[in-house]
Amino acid sequence: MCELLVGLPDVGVLAVDDEDGVPVRIHIETTDVRPGCPACGVLAVAKDRTPVAFIDLPAFGRPAALVWHKRRWSCEDADCPNRTWTEEDPRIAFPRLAMTSRAGRWATEQVGRHGRSVNEVAKDLGCDWHTVNDTVCAYGEALVDDPGRYGTVRALGMDEVLFVRRGTYRKKEFTTRMVDVESAQLLDIVAGRSCEGPKRWLEEKGEDWRSKVKVGTIDLSGPYRAVFDEKLPHVTEVADPFHVVKVANFKLDEVRRRVQNETLEAGRTTRFIDAGACCPSPRAARWAGRGEAARAPAGGRPQGGGDHRMARQGSRPPDLHPHRHRARLRVDRRADRRHVERGQATRGPPPRPDPHSLEAPHRRLAQGETDQQSH
Repeated sequence: MCELLVGLPDVGVLAVDDEDGVPVRIHIETTDVRPGCPACGVLAVAKDRTPVAFIDLPAFGRPAALVWHKRRWSCEDADCPNRTWTEEDPRIAFPRLAMTSRAGRWATEQVGRHGRSVNEVAKDLGCDWHTVNDTVCAYGEALVDDPGRYGTVRALGMDEVLFVRRGTYRKKEFTTRMVDVESAQLLDIVAGRSCEGPKRWLEEKGEDWRSKVKVGTIDLSGPYRAVFDEKLPHVTEVADPFHVVKVANFKLDEVRRRVQNETLEAGRTTRFIDAGACCPSPRAARWAGRGEAARAPAGGRPQGGGDHRMARQGSRPPDLHPHRHRARLRVDRRADRRHVERGQATRGPPPRPDPHSLEAPHRRLAQGETDQQSH
């Protein structure tokens, strides 16, 4: 009856330790006959027993541990190179793992299929995080390396994902995920986001597997497009809706800005006035005076203290900085026309005199010279 409750074949229950606050400990041993030596075939002799505890599935709502009393066998043949060995049974537990086989399969399914965290599974089993993680990695790698893990793929998708940040400066490392679009199954993860990794991955699949792919989905990336063009030239490339809409919106914004700029700039002119040259500030005037004093005649001593060093170096005072005092004035022609009609001064620089007008200075000067000659 106890063997049926344990649920393991060819084992016998030795004892059960039930203490408050600790997992239930079930002691078992195998009931197999004496094995032969794996090297020479001579019947082995039991030398001693070594109890090894494994994390097992919860029993009666409590964490449980399976204590396997392993026999240590020895060969009686003096010429045999294999002197001693310990019994192993993968139905109970695999070598170098701290969890039973059934508990390892259950933990791998919880993490891989149901998406539970390693920490949650560790709390249910009453063990630490590393025990569950090592077991899941051992069983998971065997499942990933299985060539029959996924069947025929007709729609292959590639996309980049930020995998980890490493180092002191948190350098980003990206990976490329190969996905079966129809079944929404992750096929594999390739290091990097260039075209070299996916190309090698497709080469390993063989020509027969690649010929069955009919559709390829990408995110408008140049390297991924090169992968399909070189390794899968027969597939129909499809871009995901998100990136298509993103590119369409970007081009629409470019057209909108261009048309808006062309429309608003029509009928306008741009005039530049050097405000620093027209009306220098008092500080700039003082600096210019010190500069003239520093440039003394030959044989004389520069005046102005240490300001001659600035003049020699050809430095520019802050008040005459071109980017600060170069004023960009936009004059609207229609506004100027309205100001002229109202008899008001325009906002731009004063208009140039008309050479054909009698009020022009050179006209007045010429008229004065004519009057003197007549007298």
